[in-house]
Amino acid sequence: MRDILISVGLDRGGDPSSVKVVMGFMNQEHPNRLGNTLLMEVCPESKDKYPEVAAILAPHVAQLHQLALTGVVVGPQRRAVRIFVNSDYPSVCNTAGHKGHSASLPCPMCLGTKSPRDAQWLLDVLFGTVRDLSRTHPPRTVSLLREMRAAYESGETPDGLGLATHLSIERPPVIIVPPTQIVPLSLYLLIGLTLRMLRIAIEAVSRGRGPSTGRQFAHSLAATLSVAIGVEPVPYHGGNFIGRHCHTIGARSHAIMRILQPLVPAYWATAYVREWALLRGVMATLDRASVIPAAEQHRFKADARALVSLIQESFPWVSISPKLHVLFSHSWEFMGRWGSTGLHGEQAIKSWHGYYNQSAARFMAETPLLSCRKLVQTMALSGVASDALRRSKAPIHKRKVGPRSALHPGDRRLRVNKAWRRESLATLEKRAKDRAKWAHDQFEEASGVIVAFSKKYFSPLAFCARVGFCGVLRRSNSDLHAHRWMDVRSSKTRRQIGNGFHIVKERQACVARPLALSSFKPKKEALS
Repeated sequence: MRDILISVGLDRGGDPSSVKVVMGFMNQEHPNRLGNTLLMEVCPESKDKYPEVAAILAPHVAQLHQLALTGVVVGPQRRAVRIFVNSDYPSVCNTAGHKGHSASLPCPMCLGTKSPRDAQWLLDVLFGTVRDLSRTHPPRTVSLLREMRAAYESGETPDGLGLATHLSIERPPVIIVPPTQIVPLSLYLLIGLTLRMLRIAIEAVSRGRGPSTGRQFAHSLAATLSVAIGVEPVPYHGGNFIGRHCHTIGARSHAIMRILQPLVPAYWATAYVREWALLRGVMATLDRASVIPAAEQHRFKADARALVSLIQESFPWVSISPKLHVLFSHSWEFMGRWGSTGLHGEQAIKSWHGYYNQSAARFMAETPLLSCRKLVQTMALSGVASDALRRSKAPIHKRKVGPRSALHPGDRRLRVNKAWRRESLATLEKRAKDRAKWAHDQFEEASGVIVAFSKKYFSPLAFCARVGFCGVLRRSNSDLHAHRWMDVRSSKTRRQIGNGFHIVKERQACVARPLALSSFKPKKEALS
């Protein structure tokens, strides 16, 4: 590709905590390597909320805009520059001025609504919901972002504009890029999907066997991950697993099935095995830092869409989260347009946190601000031609796979044949405590999902949807609202369920909207 591809991302982390802005260059080999990126800014003791993100990126916005507008000259030719926004989900939303995953339109790349609601029924009809996997949602446009920036700079507010106007862009966009140039979070998708699969197992046991069995299974799962699979939760990434551990969990998912299968119905176990098989194929392509062949892109698209569809069909309590939506709708689109998602990944941003932590003694100063200044100055000078730069740019020589592989079942290269590592008692106790905390947190999250699903499933409104009633009247002290749906199979019937809910079936087709009492008057005995 002749265009110059530049990614700009920021992330908060490290010890001491700081927000780092990193620029990556995709037109080179190993773009995620630390030496192939540029550390633009380090802000100590800052948060990654919208006010801080806007203040951090403000000095660079004009230069990035000029760079994208004029391009760069390479040899005798001028080449176009395309800028990509690359970071975690909250930072991407803050950069685009989007409200976030809790917004009515939760995706910063398309206009799908989060869930159907009466207050936004017109948007649901026009754009569809992210839960409806059969709908194609229209993409967001650059013109909308520019209009919202101009409106907010002139003094408008989100409440004054309304949802139908701002479409969940409730703050002035910091960097305006086309939605096709927002990187679909390959690393965070990998970590989030692995955690979601582990939590589905806990939710299935809690749903089928009760909360006490679910709690026991959560601790058994944590022990299996540690002993049989060989991974441990880390203090960063929200207490989850790192990227390569996710691949390890996928490759050894049979250990999870061994403890799950006796506790869930056969059709759940079969679906869960199939989901892990699809996820392994998705993980193998999602974060690979190379151009993906066309045949593998088609296979990735089929596996990604089949995985999300199977999760929704087999486990109805699982909602389509923004990460599942990005995997289902946008990851394969980005891969088909730009060749790869792993080339634009977030690994380099994370590597800067580790570099700063390991070199903290080298950049010590009187204040955290001076320490960060020293880091940025050192990194800027390291780009000057020198032997150190030549060594950092040297090609990576990978070891051959053959000589390091196990030759026979008793080979000590295998994990099961290795002697127990000698570790201190404090280390073992800390690991056991971290595993117990991870199991407790995952069970609490899974229990909340199952309780919310049970309340929703057994509510009178859900009963109406299952048995085919066309309307519900809810009695209150002040007013009475009626909702009607088309149901040509039923005859006129009235029945009362629960406290204040009245179900009405009649042969009439109407739109799903509240109707005034003057247009719909139930009989007196129905209100008693």
